[in-house]
Amino acid sequence: MAWSLFTVLTAGAPATPWPLAVVTALRALMGVASAAALPCTSAALAEWVPAADRGKATALVYGCFNVGTVLVSLGAPALAAVVGCANTFVFFGGVGFLAAAVFEAVKPAHRGPAHRAKAAGGATNLRFGRLFERDVVAQILCLTWAHVVIGFGFFTLQSWIPLYVSNDLGVTDLRTAGLIAAGPWLATAVAAVGVGSIADRLLAKGLPTPRVRQIMMSCATFSPAACLTLVSFLESGLGALALLIFAMVFQAFSYPGFHAYILDVCGDNSGFVLALTNSFGIVAGIVGNIGTGFLVAMTGNFSVVFRLLAVMYLSSGVMWNLFVKGQKLELGEAGAQ
Repeated sequence: MAWSLFTVLTAGAPATPWPLAVVTALRALMGVASAAALPCTSAALAEWVPAADRGKATALVYGCFNVGTVLVSLGAPALAAVVGCANTFVFFGGVGFLAAAVFEAVKPAHRGPAHRAKAAGGATNLRFGRLFERDVVAQILCLTWAHVVIGFGFFTLQSWIPLYVSNDLGVTDLRTAGLIAAGPWLATAVAAVGVGSIADRLLAKGLPTPRVRQIMMSCATFSPAACLTLVSFLESGLGALALLIFAMVFQAFSYPGFHAYILDVCGDNSGFVLALTNSFGIVAGIVGNIGTGFLVAMTGNFSVVFRLLAVMYLSSGVMWNLFVKGQKLELGEAGAQ
C-alpha cells in the first residue's frame, strides 16, 4: 500500500518548487516500499506450497509481474494521452490501493502446511554467522550472481526496450512502440505457466529436484545469451523483435529454476535469502540502466548492451551448472517449542 501512496504523490511533483528532486525522492521511496515484494512472495510460497508443486506456483506468481509490465506498456501511453501524465500516476496508484484492499479482505486467516510442520518440529531461528561459513558462502555467492544477472537483464530490458523499438527499429509512434515493447513481456507471462508445469512434471517422473532446477536455469541463461548475441548483429526489425521475445520467454525458466531452488534449499529462511540476493539484483538493475544510457549514447545503438547481457547470462549458466548442486542452506538453529 505504501508504494501506491508514493506513486499517487508523484502526480503532485510538478507543483512543487523542486519537481525533479521530489520525483526522484518519491520514486526512491516507492522502491524502498516495494523491496519487500519478492522476499514476502518467496516466504509465502515456501510456507504454503509443497515442493512438488513449486515450479508451477512460482512461475504463475512471478509471471504475473510481467503481466503488470504488459498492462503498463499498453495502457500508460494511451491513458496519458487522455488524462495527462500526472493523472496516470494517480490511476495506477489507485489500482494499487484497490489491490491491497482486496488482498486484506480475502487473505487466509490461518497459516500454511509448512508453518504447521515447522511448529510441530520446533522453530528455526536465523543465525547470521552461518552466512560466513565456507559451505554457505559459496552457494550464496552463486545465487547472488544469478540474481544479479536476472536483475540486470530484467530492469535493463524493461526500461530500454521502448527506446530500442523507437531508435533501432524505427517505430516513432509512442502507442505503437508501447504495443511492440509489451510483446516480449506478454510472451514471458504466457510461457511462465507452461514452464512451471514442465518442471513439476519432471519432478513427478522422478527426476531429482536439483537436476530439474539445473535444467530450468540452463534454459534461462544459455538461451537468452544466444538470442541476445544474435540480436546484436541483426538490423531486421522483425527478426530482432522475434529474438528479443525468445530471450524473454526463456527467462521465464528462472521462475521454476532460481526462485523455486531457493524455496527448496532455504525453507523458512527463503524470504531472507531472496531479500539478500534481490538487493544485489536491484543494484545491478540500477547500474544496468545507467550503464545502458552511457553505452547507447557512445555507440548510437544497443548492440554492445545486448552483447554484454549475453556474456552475463552465459557466465550465470556456467556458474550454476558448476557450483549449484542442491545442498541445503542451513542458516538457523532449532529453537525450543
